[in-house]
Amino acid sequence: AEKIKTSLESEIVSLRERISELESNLAARGLEFSSTISEKDAALSSALTEISSLKEKNSAL
Repeated sequence: AEKIKTSLESEIVSLRERISELESNLAARGLEFSSTISEKDAALSSALTEISSLKEKNSAL
């Protein structure tokens, strides 16, 4: 019985470590996702500014 208890406790420790790893990976991916969204937003904003500028130039002609 003691052997089984020790084995189960070891498994619990292992699973807790795996959960910690998964949580860390999830947090890192969340930061990566946020960064990607920010970059895309900046690119979109730049493109919209360029479109507005081109429209103004075209209207002046």
